[in-house]
Amino acid sequence: MEQRVSRQFFLGANTGAGFVSLYPEFAAAESGSFFWYIKGGPGNGKSTLMRRAAERAESAQAAVESILCSGDPDSLDAIYIPEKKLGYVDATSPHVQEPAVPGASGKYLDLSAFYRPIPPEKAEEMERLFAAYRREYTRAYDMLHAAMLVSPGGIPGIIKEDTKAHVRKRAESVAEKAVHRSYAEYEKRRFLSAYTCRGAMLLSDTAASFGQVYTLDNELGLADIFLQTLLDRARSAGAARIVCPDPVDPQRLAAVILPDAGVAFVAVSGDFPFEGRAARHFRLDATAQLTDAKRKEARRAAALRRSLTAEACAALGRARELHDALEAEYHPFVDFRALTRFEEKHLEKTFSA
Repeated sequence: MEQRVSRQFFLGANTGAGFVSLYPEFAAAESGSFFWYIKGGPGNGKSTLMRRAAERAESAQAAVESILCSGDPDSLDAIYIPEKKLGYVDATSPHVQEPAVPGASGKYLDLSAFYRPIPPEKAEEMERLFAAYRREYTRAYDMLHAAMLVSPGGIPGIIKEDTKAHVRKRAESVAEKAVHRSYAEYEKRRFLSAYTCRGAMLLSDTAASFGQVYTLDNELGLADIFLQTLLDRARSAGAARIVCPDPVDPQRLAAVILPDAGVAFVAVSGDFPFEGRAARHFRLDATAQLTDAKRKEARRAAALRRSLTAEACAALGRARELHDALEAEYHPFVDFRALTRFEEKHLEKTFSA
């Protein structure tokens, strides 16, 4: 089903399991699609080229799916234009990619060709900045791993089997009304939320763009049970669906979107509030019926988890500053005039076809 509305997602996430990438399936998702795989380093114009391509498409009234960088959401990591079956993707670390069939399913755009020679003393400074940049990401992953371990839902005695059964029953009841067979069944995986240099981000506007939003309490981790139940029903019924993993523990779910039904089911918590008006809110945490002692224990764990995720975002912020410093070091060695001419020629050829 062709996308008619421009939307934003993440394809990578900084999680408690390290960096998790959904990029390979993004480039292989639609039969007959063609991707440009952009290679290059800091300050080399990768994000700028994709932004200009997206602007060209939207000026022609075509919808664009924009993929934000999970480290720095002000930067683009990929775009896809369904109407043209055309995409661009940053194919460099940490989401290195190659075309499945070079020349047929995709080609390279090597922007590193526009670097001028870099003297050894500058290369040493760049190497130092790269090392510091990677250390901050390592710290962020350590903090997120710790946050995953201290989840309130993991406290012994917090989540009982009858609570899980009750949540599944509620999900089954909702699925009876919301889940229907689609004309064209598909399953896509996207991150709707991420930990970034700007803090925890939930793409509320994207969720709302599908229609109604149902929010689910997730301080105790019960949303995953609800969403897994809903997803199982959607798969059995042949409903089109977008599956969104959790950005701390990617083995769990943070959202399930049913495009044809016009509804998005989204987990919410202190880190990830929904910024908008939900059509319905499911108070899943209340089903746990905690004692006062367990409730206090859960609150302490939730506060510790938020503290750890805040430190992870602070580390990502420092990584962003180091990346900005790297770009400043590289800029004098980029032939921007030739790069701009190359981009303009490429975009004119691509979008006039």
